[in-house]
Amino acid sequence: MTFVYFFGEDHSKQSNQFEKIKGRIKIKFFDFDNEFDNQQITEYVIGQLSAFGFSEYSNISYGLNIKYLKVNVNSYSDIVKLSSINGIKSIDLFQEYSFIDNGLKKTGSSYNQLQHYEKTDTQIGIIDTGISQSNQLLQNAIIAKESFVPTAYQNNTHATFIASTIQYGNELNGIKESNPKEFKLVDIAAIPNSDSSTGPTDTIGEDELMEIIETIVKKYSYKTKIWNLSIGIENQICDGNISDFGAFLDYIQAKYNVQFFIPSGNYSNYKSRTWPPSQNNEYDRIISPADSIIGLTVGSLALYDSKTSIVKKDQPSPFSRKGPGTGYTVKPELVDYGGNISHSDSISSLGMKGMDINGNITEGIGTSYSTPRVVRKFATIYDEMIEKDLLLSKAMWIGYTN
Repeated sequence: MTFVYFFGEDHSKQSNQFEKIKGRIKIKFFDFDNEFDNQQITEYVIGQLSAFGFSEYSNISYGLNIKYLKVNVNSYSDIVKLSSINGIKSIDLFQEYSFIDNGLKKTGSSYNQLQHYEKTDTQIGIIDTGISQSNQLLQNAIIAKESFVPTAYQNNTHATFIASTIQYGNELNGIKESNPKEFKLVDIAAIPNSDSSTGPTDTIGEDELMEIIETIVKKYSYKTKIWNLSIGIENQICDGNISDFGAFLDYIQAKYNVQFFIPSGNYSNYKSRTWPPSQNNEYDRIISPADSIIGLTVGSLALYDSKTSIVKKDQPSPFSRKGPGTGYTVKPELVDYGGNISHSDSISSLGMKGMDINGNITEGIGTSYSTPRVVRKFATIYDEMIEKDLLLSKAMWIGYTN
């Protein structure tokens, strides 16, 4: 039986949407745990594709266990044809990513660095929207920069806030830190803008993003072992199976000996998420790729509160998604401050402070912003090691927090 994940009963209505998705069909095969049998079924499926007239398809594979076919279709009837081919396990979509504004609010002040920061050789990679070139303080820390997004389609707000949180998040938010370090940054612009008010919009396909991540990590992994990846697929809630993107990140981390940090995801129906919770359901569980087993998943706590805030200081943020992960793995493993919000949807004086593209202080909320705080703490431990060891750093940090 072939599982088709993205179609309902109203086929006529679904057919109108095919222009958007017809080139993003993802086919997965059954795995018989035998190389010869798997090869036979792959050849059979490809033969059937040709017999049914499918000429536009490509193989995508990572290692021995991650294999897909990307197929171009023209109508719902093509999906029906595909589902009739023996050996196809599932038919799904390659997801698309773009930057979504988390509602950053300017505070009206600029950041004047007061503390002295010890410059280190430890490198942190940020795969995101690209750090603003207008923010000179952050630019001084960038040792490598690569862009896969045309300049016209870039919106550097998200990555700039993340980079400022990694470097100066404690000082920006009035959190004491002794002997703070300043890290070297590898800046990868991979996610395009989706906010039409700031310029042209675009998306990047899941398969394209996978290719970029492997290319970049392969190139820099000899020195850059720590990676911040603040993305999530809201409609892929963790269930009994690991997501394709989560499995891909596990493959990358194992192959190149790197550590990814991933937000647990933001739950949009946060007004019902008081603390302690008044209800319990599965809709607020972590989302892909936070279900990566090797990756460290980060939830959010409230740093500030008010009379009208949904939760109080040090309680889980109302938008922070919960575990468990695949197979009841402990997810998120770590939490840090990511902001709070009021019952009237205001984040004023409740959000985390970071820097905008020009170096001014802004407020924002989300697990995207709690994640780089954990990245900084992990990098601080890693930097102190004479013999660098990611697994030992991971064990020390998780052990310390427990």
